Formats: sequence, structure tokens, C-alpha cells
Amino acid sequence: LWELARGKRVLELGRFHGRSTVALAQSAREVVSVDVADPAPAAAWLGRFGLGANVALHRGTFADVVRGRGAFDLVFV
Repeated sequence: LWELARGKRVLELGRFHGRSTVALAQSAREVVSVDVADPAPAAAWLGRFGLGANVALHRGTFADVVRGRGAFDLVFV
């Protein structure tokens, strides 16, 4: 996952507690993470590893959040 995201603009659809978000954030240029669940657990994991500057955690439906955000290099579902 880390290797797939390296240098890319990534859209993550569904993050559960955010462990995959951490893996993506370690190498991606930008991560837009979307889930209907509370983003607090993912934010905690990102903080634990000193990550988050290149991550946008959104709460909502995929269609509502990604509309108008342009193209992504990688979509992780």
C-alpha cells in the first residue's frame, strides 16, 4: 500500500480506524479520506505517527465529499 501511494494524490473510500490512512500518508503527496464514521480514531493514529499534514479526513458520503475535487492517481477502497 505504501509503495502504491508513493508521490500520488490518493482518495481513500472508507477508513475504519485509519490504519490504512497512516500507510497511505507515509508516502502519498496528498490523501483525501472519506467515511461516514467519526474521523477521530484516524486522526489519533495519524498523530501517533506524526502524520496528517497531507491528509484531509472527511465525514460524509463519497459522492458529497469528492464532487469537484478533481482527479486522483489512486483510489483505495
